[in-house]
Amino acid sequence: MCVFNCAFYSPIKSVTSKVTLEGSNLYANGNSIVLEKDNDGLIYVFDENHNKLLDQSVSAYLTIYGGSKNKDVEGNINITIKNATYSYIYGGGYSDGTASANVTGNINISVIGKTDANSLYGGGRAISDKGNAEANVNGSINISITATPTSNHGNITGGGYAYAYNSRTSYAKVMGNISTYITGRSYSLRGGGSASSKETTSYANADVDGNITNIANSVDIRELYGAGYANVNASANAYNVSNLILNQSEIMILEGSGHASGSKSTADVLNVLNSLEDCINIYGYVIGGGYANDGASATAQNVTLSINNSIIPADTQFGSVVAAGIYGGGWAYKADSDASVNSVSLAITNTETCGSIYGGGEASEGANASVNSIVSNFENNYGTEFEGAMYYSAVIAGGSYRDQDSSIIVRNSVMNINNCEFEHIWGGAEESGNPHPTSENSELVLNGTIKTDTITCFDTITLNSELPLQLKMALGKDFSSATKIIADTHLAVGTTLITSEDSDDVQDLFTLDNGKMDYEIKDNVSHWKVGQVTYTISTENNEGGTITKSKTVNRFTDYEVSWKADEKYEVYMIFIDGKELSTNNTSYTFENIDSDHSVKVIFKKSTESGVIVDKNPDPSVPEVKPNITKEEEKQLLTEEDKQLILEGKTISFGVSVDTITMVPTAAKIEIEKVVDKENVLLNLDISMYKKIDSDKTNITQTNIPVSISVDIPNDFVKESKGRSFAIIRTHENEDGTFTSTILKDLDNDPDTVTFETDEFSVYTLIYDIPKTDDQDNNDGSNQEKGTINKEGVATGDQSESIKYVTWLLSSCSLLLIMKLKKS
Repeated sequence: MCVFNCAFYSPIKSVTSKVTLEGSNLYANGNSIVLEKDNDGLIYVFDENHNKLLDQSVSAYLTIYGGSKNKDVEGNINITIKNATYSYIYGGGYSDGTASANVTGNINISVIGKTDANSLYGGGRAISDKGNAEANVNGSINISITATPTSNHGNITGGGYAYAYNSRTSYAKVMGNISTYITGRSYSLRGGGSASSKETTSYANADVDGNITNIANSVDIRELYGAGYANVNASANAYNVSNLILNQSEIMILEGSGHASGSKSTADVLNVLNSLEDCINIYGYVIGGGYANDGASATAQNVTLSINNSIIPADTQFGSVVAAGIYGGGWAYKADSDASVNSVSLAITNTETCGSIYGGGEASEGANASVNSIVSNFENNYGTEFEGAMYYSAVIAGGSYRDQDSSIIVRNSVMNINNCEFEHIWGGAEESGNPHPTSENSELVLNGTIKTDTITCFDTITLNSELPLQLKMALGKDFSSATKIIADTHLAVGTTLITSEDSDDVQDLFTLDNGKMDYEIKDNVSHWKVGQVTYTISTENNEGGTITKSKTVNRFTDYEVSWKADEKYEVYMIFIDGKELSTNNTSYTFENIDSDHSVKVIFKKSTESGVIVDKNPDPSVPEVKPNITKEEEKQLLTEEDKQLILEGKTISFGVSVDTITMVPTAAKIEIEKVVDKENVLLNLDISMYKKIDSDKTNITQTNIPVSISVDIPNDFVKESKGRSFAIIRTHENEDGTFTSTILKDLDNDPDTVTFETDEFSVYTLIYDIPKTDDQDNNDGSNQEKGTINKEGVATGDQSESIKYVTWLLSSCSLLLIMKLKKS
């Protein structure tokens, strides 16, 4: 007798001790199982080879766990339901807080045949009944429901289930990806996990650390939620979510992202992709982002929502004609709730549309459903017929809200419409059925054939459509701002761009980009026409001269721009529409103008050359002088440099020199192949650099050869005894070997050596004495004037004042080929 009315039972183990049956709970313990009817019509548990794992049949009200109870398991798990019924499936284990019930491995769940897929969770079940609970899945989950339902499939959840109370925690996370496929009549599919807490002192977590993919193929489904569900101090976050609804499907509600309710709950997602293709009935709500309620967060970074070749029909409800609401953003309800989205990409093509279509989200009672940027594309969309009447959509760039305390700010939106018929086209938001401008920029581009009653709340409208654009009512962005119309600049003056049946004097609603808008009222219809077309000639210059001021000119006229340098300045560069013009010009005339133009003149102080020479503080380092003319200096500029100058940057060039202290043995051997070592004087690193404003970068190669002169130290001149000087170029080849070449002095000055180069490297100053045949100088065996070690060569005999210095092995890769050109 059970005094406390308790139920006692003994676990029934499988015939192979692989699975365990406790009442109506079946634990697969990490093994793969198949649930199906045997020849007697009863349901049994089999392995994948159709061997019975339990002698007795099981109930149709069975709860199945792929893992264990309060015990971790390892390995992949397969659960197959074939023409059988059950109550619940959890792909993972069950933890009541006594111990963890994690699964290390992947989980595959299949429901096939003719049966209903009832409540199903891809992950584990964690309930903090006896302590902190943990039933995570450290792998991926794949759910495939191809069965034909006898009634309808039930509630399908891709992740785990976590419920916490008594100030405890519960975890049912999934570390890998989740993929769910479903077909047939279904109630709901949620791609992520489900986490709830009874009170805010408890915490539940059903995050998905991987990607979520939901595929609904030929379904009639009531609700599809892309990611997880979180309620009261719970977390059901996810990474990337993809929702694909295909092939003659019907859907009532789609929430592309997560769903969170209650304080401190989060169901945030990074990226969301929603694609509805060939759907025959979209009849409720489609929300591209997440849903947040009562102080929760269901945000997303990037949301894509596309609907193609589908039907959004009209119907009656409570005596009124209604249709689906389409939102690119999220939905937030009550104060501190956040369903904001960073960016939305919305595309609806080849679809019968009815109802309101929003690029943004919905917010009410102080909630936030703002979007940073929205791009909406509509193509080949027309109305739908219902009870003998045609109904059309209102397309709204932003979102919808019911009170001023809520936020649906859209900072930037672009709407592209091609061959469509809509009731309204609004660039802002919708407030209780009325248009409301957004606080930032909103653009509209119309292509092809466009039919609509109203267009409002746009900053700019580009007309690439049939003209005129015929409206029943014309409205500006607001009462203080006109909308700019951008049209083909070659349209004839007097061409009608827009008409409106509103006959009030509203000529200031629109202005014409690059021109003036003419306005008239004719037969109670307002007409906005192309007036005089104008273009802007923009001029710009820096300090050091003057230029003709910028001016707006009429189309097909001529306009001359001239410039002049101040005293002690000269014209350095001239750009006409971004292209360089010779500095010999003092003016430029634009003829028969039919577009905007720009002139920029750069002035510079008059000097022989603007190349900077960095003087080395070490007196033993010889000075260098670049022999670069002003014209050569300009030729050193790349096309990228010129663009930077156009953008206002200052560019200059400089040259520096330093001695080098170590040389690799292989390089020394190559040098001594062309010169006796007693004639080697000094190794120099000559560098050229470019300075963009304050940022300095080294130049390894120039687009023209430049002339460099090096002063010869006095000691070497005094001891030369009539010997001439030269420069050896030593560079490293691609195969790691070195090559040395003598560059003869190009000037007649005995105190300098001059050479030309378009590449910068390391040079050796030498006495220009022919190489002897003494092979001892080539193999490094004669060390009377210096020693060779594995790092390099030391300085040789100083009695002759020969400063033989060498460069670091680590700098070898900097040696570049130099070319010798006679002046």
